[in-house]
Amino acid sequence: MKRDSESDKAYKKTREELQGLPFETIREKKKAEDEINMANWKRLASFKSFSELVSRPEFKDLHDEFKAGLMCGYSEGHSDVKKISDGDDSILKVYKASLGIQVIINEKKPADPVLVAQLAKSLTDSFGLLYYTVSGLIPQGDHKPSLDDLRKSLTRD
Repeated sequence: MKRDSESDKAYKKTREELQGLPFETIREKKKAEDEINMANWKRLASFKSFSELVSRPEFKDLHDEFKAGLMCGYSEGHSDVKKISDGDDSILKVYKASLGIQVIINEKKPADPVLVAQLAKSLTDSFGLLYYTVSGLIPQGDHKPSLDDLRKSLTRD
């Protein structure tokens, strides 16, 4: 009788664990979890590989591109575009030089705070989408991120 009671408890525990889930057995649930873990592991391993490779000398151009980042600046009075690309007169810069995505706002440049906030959000979203797509953290399966996706993400507020 004790054995039946233990068996009943185990059955009840399994049913509770599966309640509300699309699985008939614990084995099905475990298989689905293993598939998810493998997909996540592949994406993270891809990112690790990307990070290691992009720091190699032969990929310096790509590394430098992300380090330079995206900038928004004033163009008035500039005879050469190089000053803006160097960030000398930028209002805002979004870039990747270390862990995380860096955002610098030049407090010395007069700008409407609402405009600066919109620029910061737009450039950060654009740069993040670009970086995390190229690095493999955003899957590049059937659905590739597009400008429409970016616009939708900007207007969700």
